[in-house]
Amino acid sequence: MKDKVAERRKEWRLKSLQKISKDIASLIPNKPIIIYDTTIYETIYKKRPYYLSQEFARLGYFIIWLEKESGPEAYERINRDTLSISSLDLLETLDFRGREVYLFANSKTEASTAKRILQKFPGIKFVCEYTDETDDEIRDGGVYEVHEFWEKLPKCTPVALITTTEKLQKKLIERGFKREMLVLSPDAIDADRFDYTSFKKPKMPKDLAPILRKKQPISGYYGMMAPWLDYSLLNRMAENNPDISFVYMGEDYNDALKNLKMLPNVSVLPSKGRRQLLNYTYYFDVAMMPFKRGEVAKSMSPIKLYECMAMGLPVVCMSGLREFDGFDYVLLASDQKDFENNLRMAIIAKKESEVRKRLLAQARENTWNARAKEIIEQCEKPASSLKS
Repeated sequence: MKDKVAERRKEWRLKSLQKISKDIASLIPNKPIIIYDTTIYETIYKKRPYYLSQEFARLGYFIIWLEKESGPEAYERINRDTLSISSLDLLETLDFRGREVYLFANSKTEASTAKRILQKFPGIKFVCEYTDETDDEIRDGGVYEVHEFWEKLPKCTPVALITTTEKLQKKLIERGFKREMLVLSPDAIDADRFDYTSFKKPKMPKDLAPILRKKQPISGYYGMMAPWLDYSLLNRMAENNPDISFVYMGEDYNDALKNLKMLPNVSVLPSKGRRQLLNYTYYFDVAMMPFKRGEVAKSMSPIKLYECMAMGLPVVCMSGLREFDGFDYVLLASDQKDFENNLRMAIIAKKESEVRKRLLAQARENTWNARAKEIIEQCEKPASSLKS
C-alpha cells in the first residue's frame, strides 16, 4: 500500500515538473545558455555572479540561475535574458539538445551537483571559478579546494578555470593545471553606480552628523569587521591621530569587533546598503583597507578598491596586497608610521580635482563588461584537458 502511494506521489510530482518545464521552455530564446550555480544571497545582494551574468546577457547569452532552495520547485523570470530556477530536479526536465550550454560552477559548488548536471546534459561546457581562499579565518565549511573538486570529477573536460587573484592562479599552476586553461579575472565594478561626478551632495545622515560636527577629516572603512583586519594598527592610528575621525561601517564578524578600541575619535556605524552607502562615503576624506598581512590579504579581491576609486577617494592600505599595487593614489604603507603619513597625504590629495578624476578613470578600466568578455573568449576556445 505504501509503495503504491509513494509511486502515485512520484507520478504527480513528475507531471507537475513537466508542466513547469514547458512554461520555462517557452521563455528561453534561441541563444547560447549559461547555467550559473549560485545562491539567492549572491543575486539579491548583487555579488560577483549577479554582475557577470548580466554582462554575459549583454553579450548575447541567456542566463539560468540555479538557486537551489528548500521548498517546492519554482522559477522566476528576472528579466528578458535571465531566469531563476529553484531546484536541480526542475533543471533536469529541460531539453538542451542542439543548444550551446555552459555550466558555471564555483569553489562552493558541490561536486555531486556538477557531476549530475554534466551527466544529464552531454556536451555541456564546464567552467569553474576559483574565488575563495581557504584560510581558517574565512572557512565556513562550504569552501572546497579546487584540486579536491576536480578529483571528484575525473572525467570532466573544462573549457576554463577562472581565478580572481594572481596568488590563486599561481597555486593552481603549481598543482599542475595548464596555464592556457586559466583566466585571471579579478572582481570588478559597475562604475556608473559609484561615479562621484553623477550625484549631488546628499543630506547629512543622522548618525554621521555628530562626527561631521567635529569638523575633522574622516578616514573611513566599510565592510565586515572581521578577524583579517589589523586592529592593532587601527588602534594605534586612532591613538596617535586624535585630530582625525575614524569611521567604520559594517557587521561584526566572528566577534572580531571586540579588538577595536572605542576611543573618542572612533565610531562604528551599522552596515549600509548600496544606496545608503554613497550618502556616507561622500563625506569621507580617505578610505582605508586595513587588512593584516598574510595569506588572506594576498588573495583579497580589489572590488572595494575600485568602488572607492570611482567615488574619488584615495585609498591607504598596507603593502603586500598584490591586487592593490600599481594604482595612482592607492598608497601602500610599509609600517605603522608610513600608514599614518599616507593617511595625511591622502586627505590632502582628495581636495585636488585632478586626483579624483584619475581615481575614477582607473576604476573605469576595471568593469564587469571587460571581465565577461575575457571569460567568454576563453570559453569559446577549443576544449583541452585541464592538466598535463
